[in-house]
Amino acid sequence: LMGKEAMDSLLYRLVQEEKRLPQNHIITDDFIKLVGEYYTKDLQWFYNQYLYSKNLPVLNISQIKSDTSVTLTAFWEPKGFQMPLEIELIEEGNSRRERLPVTDQGQIFSFSNAEDIEIDPDNWLLYKTSKDGNSKTTAMWGAGAVTTMLIILLLL
Repeated sequence: LMGKEAMDSLLYRLVQEEKRLPQNHIITDDFIKLVGEYYTKDLQWFYNQYLYSKNLPVLNISQIKSDTSVTLTAFWEPKGFQMPLEIELIEEGNSRRERLPVTDQGQIFSFSNAEDIEIDPDNWLLYKTSKDGNSKTTAMWGAGAVTTMLIILLLL
């Protein structure tokens, strides 16, 4: 939603503009203010989770497959978290991607003619999953906190 041009400008300013801290480090409030100049929607839920919480969000997800469809039930924890989720659908040997508006409320998504669904196929999001009682952490390896936040914001 932010768009490539806005993200490029944000990244340029993040790197090039003088900061209050030495060695070009940025403080959280300045980061939030800078993002707010490019993305005007309320992102407090995002900052609460990724900047102010020590825990990753949890994606609770289950899939039910039949001969003709796949039904996906998904919701985020904690309350108030609302990250869109990209999936890749496999249908008749072909794949296509969709972005699902997953919130903290239980949501059901049904896909007819789907053979399988891959969740977050490019592993862009930083989260834990709870899938059929098993827990797993998905993370971007080697990414710093601000870099991770910027990439996630680009995907919104």
